[in-house]
Amino acid sequence: MLSIVAATSISRIMSASSTSYNNNNNNNKTSSLTSMKRRRMRTTKAKVSKSHNNSQSMMCDILSDDETINWAASKALIMELGFDDEQADLLMQKGFGWLKQDYWRNEKTREIPNYDEIEKRLQYIETLGVSRDRIDTIIEKIPEILAMDLEVMSSAVDHIEKNFFMKRGTPAFAKYVCRVPQALGNTVDCEGTCVGDCNRCWVRV
Repeated sequence: MLSIVAATSISRIMSASSTSYNNNNNNNKTSSLTSMKRRRMRTTKAKVSKSHNNSQSMMCDILSDDETINWAASKALIMELGFDDEQADLLMQKGFGWLKQDYWRNEKTREIPNYDEIEKRLQYIETLGVSRDRIDTIIEKIPEILAMDLEVMSSAVDHIEKNFFMKRGTPAFAKYVCRVPQALGNTVDCEGTCVGDCNRCWVRV
């Protein structure tokens, strides 16, 4: 009888030890995974921060004092649309020809944004029926709008009204512009015979 009780006790002890070991092992694995995730997050944040700091440093090195003031004022205006500091910098670089030239094709290269001119463009978009709090959807898809001549946008609006039978200032027009904002920058209608200016062509829409 004693040997049976002893055997049972030993079995329980071994089972408890095994469970404790497994729990400790699982806890160690979880702790290890958590530590790895934290290290990855810190590394990612550091890389993003470094990239943004490098971008800011690059702009500061390139721009004069007056240009830096204009850049900062324009960026503040764009941030009011709902973009953060880094996003606003990137949108201005794209919009004013500092990066790819897919749209501008060297018509605009490294221009310095002007607060008043950007505000005029935003106000014009509002006259089309797009509220200020929805303009971010347009800017995000085609940052070049920030630097686009009003004459270009006005001509594009005339084209939309004439060919798509929508009137500016109506909900339908505003919805269309938010869905296909590149239409505001279209200047070419090749009618199917490509002229090599696809980023400004009505055939796309």
